[in-house]
Amino acid sequence: MSSPEKLYQDGCEDFQNGLNDEAIRKFTLALECNPDQSLLAFILVDRAAIYIIDLQYDNAIEDLTTALGCNPDQDMKASILADRAFAYLAGEKYQKAQEDYDLALQCDPIEDALLAGILLARGIFYGEVGEHERAIDDFNRAHDTCIDPYEQASIRHRRGCSYVALKRYEEAILDFTEAAIACPNDQEAVLILEDRAKAQIMMGWLEEAMKDYQLILKYDLDQQQQLHFQMSFFFCEGAVHIKNRDYAKAIESYTKLLQYDSHSLEARAQILYLRSHAYGRLKKFDLCEIDISEAIKCGSDKVQLFGARAVARVGLKKYPEAISDITTAMDTTDEEWKAELLYIRGVAHRENNNLSMARQDWEAALRCTFKKEVLRENIEAALNSKTDQPADIIDTIWGSVVFELSDSLQK
Repeated sequence: MSSPEKLYQDGCEDFQNGLNDEAIRKFTLALECNPDQSLLAFILVDRAAIYIIDLQYDNAIEDLTTALGCNPDQDMKASILADRAFAYLAGEKYQKAQEDYDLALQCDPIEDALLAGILLARGIFYGEVGEHERAIDDFNRAHDTCIDPYEQASIRHRRGCSYVALKRYEEAILDFTEAAIACPNDQEAVLILEDRAKAQIMMGWLEEAMKDYQLILKYDLDQQQQLHFQMSFFFCEGAVHIKNRDYAKAIESYTKLLQYDSHSLEARAQILYLRSHAYGRLKKFDLCEIDISEAIKCGSDKVQLFGARAVARVGLKKYPEAISDITTAMDTTDEEWKAELLYIRGVAHRENNNLSMARQDWEAALRCTFKKEVLRENIEAALNSKTDQPADIIDTIWGSVVFELSDSLQK
């Protein structure tokens, strides 16, 4: 009959070769041979590792709990507690997970690399439950304890993600930049660059984000990744062109983006809206109307879309249709937005030769609470029949009614 030591050794070899079921069988046989307390702990810990891989978290917790009763040294005890915390976390037992991470960090002394790993694990846990300030504290301690530059890169990446969650984007970008420099793994480098690009978009640094997507596309990506990042690049490129008021090039970017058929309905609505924005700026209101109409069919924010289409229809002199759209878009509690809509509908009524309805809308608009002084001046000018109206009413209202580009990008 094989000794527990031989069974354990054979089980470890099976584990390394990916033969998990056979490894568990041999570890179980080794446990039945009544090994000493030291070997017992190692067998239980390794069997628990396989259970975690196989998503058998209750079995893993049972083995790790038994291993803790074998009086392991402080390093092993801390490692067992951290593994059990992970199993608890995977089973959504968050309170027990936090208790085990805390107990693991109370072990003393702990080897620095192990301490850094446990701090990183607890930081990730805090991040997953939304406690990002506490996560950052653990990441700071892990970074100061760890001496491996590659591990430090992973810690900075995680810390950067918590900074993003707290909307501390500049600190996040700094962490992502340092992490990208030190990261040896192409797959992780791609994730870091993508996170940095998203943070730069939130800061309005569109050109820098576009450069990150260009860098990502140089990596060896699979077909799905290539498609994803190519779309991200065109999306960002279009935003840069709109920011630079190069609307024709923005249209080209969004047209390329729409050629991909992998968009969700909500994403397609957003892209169509952004292209319609560029068409509107070029006064191509017929194409603008077509894009927004299609976006309405698949988009969720129909109140905003109907308001934008109304502006295009005013430009096309389709006043009854514009009035209908604005009435639909009026279903909002946003006073600023409501004032904008009432002003536009008043313009449509006036151009449709219904001055009394126009005046009712403008007077209602002035009763709304809003901050834009230019809007107030335009409404008051419209009510004053002796004051000339702006030469191009569409230029006056187009930029204020449509989505702000930064808001659209952040969705």
